[in-house]
Amino acid sequence: ATVYRMVNLLEEIGAISRRNMYKIVRNPDCKDESVCTIELDDNTVQKLSRDNFNNVVLAGLKACGYIDNQEIERAINALSRARQILVCGEGSASGIALLAVNTFMNLGIPSYTIQDPLAQIRTASFLGEQDVVIGITNCGYIKDVVDTLAVAKENGATTICITGLNDSLVTKYSDVCLCTTH
Repeated sequence: ATVYRMVNLLEEIGAISRRNMYKIVRNPDCKDESVCTIELDDNTVQKLSRDNFNNVVLAGLKACGYIDNQEIERAINALSRARQILVCGEGSASGIALLAVNTFMNLGIPSYTIQDPLAQIRTASFLGEQDVVIGITNCGYIKDVVDTLAVAKENGATTICITGLNDSLVTKYSDVCLCTTH
């Protein structure tokens, strides 16, 4: 739900259009990997550094009243600096994880999800300080998601959880917690 709301918000502020999600691209010819090219609906093209892009998204989120004192700014900063992002979730959260991966890939950030719980945890053991792991679990107690975040955190990766319960087990292994309930 949080990823879906973020995609909706990006569309509301004009950063993306779901009719053509690939309008946000990183220029492959550019030597500076932190540059994003954004083409708006009126065909105006803006080139932004990754940091400037994050500032635009954050300003839009604040202007629309979607964030107040939440940790979304910390999450955006971690995600924008990530070498790679592993997104994990089980059941219905696995579909949300796949949507998140596609969104991050559209922004030029290498991202993936792994369906096999053992492979997911093993992969987390190879991650480090430049990597981010996002765990999605509404109840906050899905063992494989919790274990993946615990292993990733132990190895120095930044861990972010998206959960419905602010005091659930998954939050204990998360550097940033985004709670979906209001």
